[in-house]
Amino acid sequence: MKKGFTRVLDKFGGYEPAVDDITIDRIIKSTINYSKIGTFLDSTTATPDTYSRVIDAQAKLSKIINDATWLLAISRRDRLADQTQTDLMKELKEAIMRELNNAEASDH
Repeated sequence: MKKGFTRVLDKFGGYEPAVDDITIDRIIKSTINYSKIGTFLDSTTATPDTYSRVIDAQAKLSKIINDATWLLAISRRDRLADQTQTDLMKELKEAIMRELNNAEASDH
């Protein structure tokens, strides 16, 4: 997953591993956890409480992913004078979705 992110960031230029990798790692870990936690819903022992806790955890992880993506875009804004923040956010979200879909496909 990290290669995918760094390719996207390299494409836009201004990739600084010392700064960007911390946020990228947070996004990746949260994305992996988001996909893994859904498996609890498929369990034969899932209860209504399980559903509530999984949905709550997914909402929190989704917020972490969104906030980290926003932070990554903001922190790189000055390095990307010719690229708008909106375009970068869109590209990062697409990369996250691609990687999440790849992770889910490899789990099955």
